[in-house]
Amino acid sequence: MSLRYAAHALALFLVEVAIALWVHDDFVRPYVGDVLVVPLVYFGVMTVHRGRPLRVLAGVFVFACIVE
Repeated sequence: MSLRYAAHALALFLVEVAIALWVHDDFVRPYVGDVLVVPLVYFGVMTVHRGRPLRVLAGVFVFACIVE
């Protein structure tokens, strides 16, 4: 487990929660929140998986494209 990646994931998760709770507009919540979820997933995966960063990044990007 990487504490550096875990700290980044936790920080992004807290930002996402703050956006969900306190921001009710037509730009930040739907767009910025969606953009921040991609690095959140990346850091979450890197916290528990010792893969090559570029491979994990490519996998997260493909996953995000499929979800969208």
